[in-house]
Amino acid sequence: MRLGERRHGDNADAEGVTQEAMANIIDTVSKGYLATTVACAQCHDHKLDAVSQQDYFGLAGIFMSSRWISRGADTTDPNVATLERLRAIKRNIASEMGALWQCAEESLVTAITATSADEPAKQGNSKPAPAAETFPDSAVALWRHVQTATKNGASPREAWSKLASWYQTERDARAKDNVKNLTFVADFTGETIPDGWRIDGFGMQHGLVKDGELVVADEGGAAVSQLLVAGRWSHVWSSRMGGALRGPLLEQNKDVALSVGYAGGKHAAQSLVVENAFHSERMNFLDRPQPGWMTLTPANLPALAGGVDHTPRRLYLELVTKSLNNYFPPRAAYAGLKEADEKDPRSWFGVTRIYKHPVNGAPRDAMPHFAALFEIATPSSKDETARAIAKWILVSVDRWSSGHCTADDVRIINEALAAKWLQNDALASPKLAQLVSSYRDTEKKLQPERVIGSVEDWGEGRDERIGVRGSYTEFGDAAPRGNIRFLGGPASRADEHSSGRLEFAESIANDANPLTARVFVNRVWLHLFGEGIVRTPDDFGHLGEAPSHPELLDWLAHRFVEDGWSLKKLVKLMVSSASWRQSCIPNEAAMTQDPENRLWHHMPMRRLDAESIRDAMLMASGR
Repeated sequence: MRLGERRHGDNADAEGVTQEAMANIIDTVSKGYLATTVACAQCHDHKLDAVSQQDYFGLAGIFMSSRWISRGADTTDPNVATLERLRAIKRNIASEMGALWQCAEESLVTAITATSADEPAKQGNSKPAPAAETFPDSAVALWRHVQTATKNGASPREAWSKLASWYQTERDARAKDNVKNLTFVADFTGETIPDGWRIDGFGMQHGLVKDGELVVADEGGAAVSQLLVAGRWSHVWSSRMGGALRGPLLEQNKDVALSVGYAGGKHAAQSLVVENAFHSERMNFLDRPQPGWMTLTPANLPALAGGVDHTPRRLYLELVTKSLNNYFPPRAAYAGLKEADEKDPRSWFGVTRIYKHPVNGAPRDAMPHFAALFEIATPSSKDETARAIAKWILVSVDRWSSGHCTADDVRIINEALAAKWLQNDALASPKLAQLVSSYRDTEKKLQPERVIGSVEDWGEGRDERIGVRGSYTEFGDAAPRGNIRFLGGPASRADEHSSGRLEFAESIANDANPLTARVFVNRVWLHLFGEGIVRTPDDFGHLGEAPSHPELLDWLAHRFVEDGWSLKKLVKLMVSSASWRQSCIPNEAAMTQDPENRLWHHMPMRRLDAESIRDAMLMASGR
């Protein structure tokens, strides 16, 4: 099986794409710069040229040790002034919303009372309410639980007292499990990015917030989309701003799982990137409006998933918005993606904290936000129950308005907003309407960052083992990563853990390299004259043609290096030569001796290519 071929199984998609891409890269680099067909040594030693299978996997080790990602290309932030205006507007919106909510006790009680016990409760992640035997973990679910209990014959006081007792027991049990199982890994609530993790994109760079940061709804009749808990969020100012979070190589232990505190939506994506795959078929779109846990168990990890191939793989977690997603848009109809979703630039995600734990010990919601609610005097009627919940919400509103908000307050207010208990109409007052409109108009002035496909070295260098007959499931000895041996082979590295890309590049663009300058000079000659001095520009080996003028090729390569590898000087030298300036009318005697014009006795006429025609039209039109 060749490295580029796919197979069915737990690793087929990601590794198949990666190995195929590596084969293409090695083929392109070796032909483009060295005019040597190294790809022929993918499955066996080259039969004609001095290239072994070890050389191929030496190059594979370089490229497989690099991460292939999309990243922002801007060196300066073009949105600093716009963000300052958005901050000022948002402060005023927060002030208006706080004043609106603080004066809304009666309307809040009315909205709570009007909530039917028969409707299915919705949680923050838009999933149905938990089963009856599970403690109701949202304010709406709790209200409906009490109303259902009273319908079944219990008094409001009895239903509330039973619920309070149940909460105490449940909270203590869950908190105890968390203390027992969770080991802290990374914290994204501070200025410093945790070791081993990297962020990218203006959204994440400007996305560090404390508990209670308000997100303005970017469309529709609502003024507020949500409040955020402390962490890094890509959409603090706009969901059109990009963001990426990439982690270190994951520990692949069958007994250990990882849980990431996150939220995200609008086709931001999570991927477990296997062997630095360009396009990961393991990509999942995020759809969780309120914070929760993303748990990565051994079943998610390719080498531990129970498939036929248990070979350890490089594996890391990536969270990205659309703009920084290397695999967006993906293949047609991936995970139900529609054309409108591809055209919409908006997406977002955020992260808070990361823990590791036993496989069956994922973080449990201890529901600390309910503690203050059950400290309120036990209500004795439906109206008192609604009023108790309303007062509990308003206490959080007061703390949020005064700048002393906690994560519990954020959750309480978000649940009230999701239930439409709190006023959230952008037209609630003329001033609020003007502020929201101004924010949205200003937000549209944010310039999207320019994104490029890129390579990044994370110090994860590893020598690749030789694939037996090209297989990537059956291996031989490791091949030291580096250049092919007839050009010097592996070079020493300043950092032993680096990929070796820098050293490889330096060995290619090196005055002592006898091949690169000749290959480059031949390609420039080909583009100018229509045919190279060597007519097989990708292959200077045994299967390639010999140069028509070997001394000229050597002299041009030597002159090119002496001129500091200057393309401008090389082109000037060629186009000012007698060969370039001669007539295109052939001499009959010369044509008899050299009908293919290999000795350049006249300048052949050439068709003008389409790109040149287009450039001339744009130049003439002033565009």
